[in-house]
Amino acid sequence: MDCVIRHEVVDEWRLEKYSLSNVVFEHCVFQACDFSKFDVSDVVFKHCDLSNSKWEGGYFYRTNFVNCKLVGTSFAEGHFQETNFTQCFANYAVFAEVTFNQTKFSHCTMQGTDFYHVRHNGLQWDSCDLNDASFEETTLKGLDFSQSMFEVLHVDLNQVQGCKIAPGQAALFAMMLGIEIRE
Repeated sequence: MDCVIRHEVVDEWRLEKYSLSNVVFEHCVFQACDFSKFDVSDVVFKHCDLSNSKWEGGYFYRTNFVNCKLVGTSFAEGHFQETNFTQCFANYAVFAEVTFNQTKFSHCTMQGTDFYHVRHNGLQWDSCDLNDASFEETTLKGLDFSQSMFEVLHVDLNQVQGCKIAPGQAALFAMMLGIEIRE
């Protein structure tokens, strides 16, 4: 706690049920590590690579991920409170069964990311690439996809009511509903 850690490489560590508080990680690599059930509060990850690591069941409070690589990272069953992801590359990340409260993704690439059965309050996307992301078993009510881009989105059609989309995205949703659009 209360430190800055720079340019460290951690390979295949398995640490569970630890706490991180008031820590800044800069240019660190956490390859294939298991940090399940970590409590993380007031932590910043800048230019870090957490690819293929597990942070499952973790609690993230006032945490910032800035310019991080999160490819294949699993945050399944985690809790995110007042957390920001900015300019992260998070293709195929797993956020299955996560609870998001006041969490924002800004300018992130999240192709193929799994948001299965997510609970949310104040979840936001700003200019993210969500192509091929999965929101199955997730209620989309209150979510605004209008500033993000996707050509394919996996959703449960009975869960789309109340989400916000851009006019150009309406055709995709109409096709998912089986509506044929003619000119």
